[in-house]
Amino acid sequence: RDILRDWSSDVCSSDLENTMNMKMLKAVIAGLVLSVSGFANAALITTGDFTDNGGGSYTITTVSGNGATTTDSSIESFLSLVAGSLDVLSTGNATTGSAFGNSIHVNAGQIFSFDWVWDSNESNSSSYNDFAFVTLDLDGISLIADTSTADNSGGTFSWLATSTGTLNYGVGILDVRDSIVDSFLTVSNVQAVPEPSTLAIFALSIMGLAARRFKK
Repeated sequence: RDILRDWSSDVCSSDLENTMNMKMLKAVIAGLVLSVSGFANAALITTGDFTDNGGGSYTITTVSGNGATTTDSSIESFLSLVAGSLDVLSTGNATTGSAFGNSIHVNAGQIFSFDWVWDSNESNSSSYNDFAFVTLDLDGISLIADTSTADNSGGTFSWLATSTGTLNYGVGILDVRDSIVDSFLTVSNVQAVPEPSTLAIFALSIMGLAARRFKK
């Protein structure tokens, strides 16, 4: 009976130790994940017609009826772009629109990304080709979508950081040749995370540590 009691006590102690180890392991994993992930770390700045949808989702438009949009030259100044660069990116004269900007800390090897959804009342037109773009101070300007993009469709923009530092980014949308027919861009899930290969190595390392710990 004493042997059975001792065995039962050892089992309970072992189970308790494993439970505590698992809790500690989860805490370590959570801390490490936070340490290798980056999120927007400065105050969001906006110009034009901007809507905060909540939950890290934002919508910018070319809607000019309420007087909320601003000129392309004002957006260039707002995002510290070279004058005339938005006309070069478009297929014609960019007129009015909206934009927002922020900064985020990135580590070398992390991927800065966000999800986007495009919608436009403009037809697929090379003359009135409304467009959306992203600008990175460490890279340049890239087109996200234009009137050739299917309405209510989207994707993910991603950029690999090759060095550690602060990334200043901006997202904008502009009318082309007119200020009448409206277009919309919704952005969400702005973040900087490790490359998938880095995450895989990290996960395998944690699993190895866990296996060694529980064997003891």
